Amino acid sequence: MLILCATQPGRERALAFQLMRKFFAAGPQELRLISVVARDDVKGFIYVEAARAADVQQGCAKLNGLYSLKPQIIDLDEMIGALTVKKVEVKSVSQNQFVRLKKGKYSGDLAQVMSVDESRGTAVVRCIPRIDLQALKSEGRVRILYSVIGPWLTPVRYRRRPSASAASVLRKKCSIQRRSCTHHSH
Repeated sequence: MLILCATQPGRERALAFQLMRKFFAAGPQELRLISVVARDDVKGFIYVEAARAADVQQGCAKLNGLYSLKPQIIDLDEMIGALTVKKVEVKSVSQNQFVRLKKGKYSGDLAQVMSVDESRGTAVVRCIPRIDLQALKSEGRVRILYSVIGPWLTPVRYRRRPSASAASVLRKKCSIQRRSCTHHSH
C-alpha cells in the first residue's frame, strides 16, 4: 500500500533519504518499507510504500520533520496518478541561434548561442550589450545609433500624445456637421 506522509516543506528529499538510510541501517527484517518517493512537484509530502500503515509509523518514528501521526492511505485508483511523471518538453537550441535569457543579472537580455553541449545540457552564449537609449538621446547620438545598428531596432516613443477629451471630440463632430449643412444649403 502507498501512504502519504506530511513533512516540513522544503525538506522532502532529505527526509526521504533519511528514511531510506534508517531502513538500510535497521535491515529489512526490522523495518518493512518497500520504497520512499519524494516528488519535486508535491511540496510538504512524501510517498512511502509498505505492507502496513504500522510499518510506516514505525519507520517515521524519531525522524525530525516527518509527521506520521495520521498517514493518509492512497487509494488504488490514485496510485498511478500519484507516481506518474509527466514528460516535460525541452526546447532545443542550436548554434548561432538568438535566445532571450530568463534568470540572473542579464534576465531579459538578448544572447547568441555560441556552442551547445547536449550531453551536459549546457550552452555557451554571447550576450548582446544593452543600449541605453535615454543616455544616447540626451547626448544627441540617437541618429548615429540607428544607422549603426540597422533597421531591426524599433524606435522607442519617449512621450505619448495626450488622448482627446470628450469635449474636443464633440466640438470636432459639430464643426464637421455644420460645414456639411452649410455646404448643402448653397
